[in-house]
Amino acid sequence: MGLIKCKACGAEISKKAKKCPQCGDPQSQPSFVLRFFLFIIIIGFLSAVINDDSVDVDKHIPANKSASIKQNDLESTGRK
Repeated sequence: MGLIKCKACGAEISKKAKKCPQCGDPQSQPSFVLRFFLFIIIIGFLSAVINDDSVDVDKHIPANKSASIKQNDLESTGRK
């Protein structure tokens, strides 16, 4: 069983204590709902990082159009 310090008086108390036995200050425990939403956010972030399929414009344009689009881009920027 782990010990933590009371936020109010600094006494060492059990992690599971709902209030400090010395000063009676209620000890906040992370709620199940908070932990659940944190878990969902972390899973969402990890899945986004793992499945990072960046949209590649060239994949969705036929090859002959892709070359002309690239040529037009180069001409509009003054490069060849």
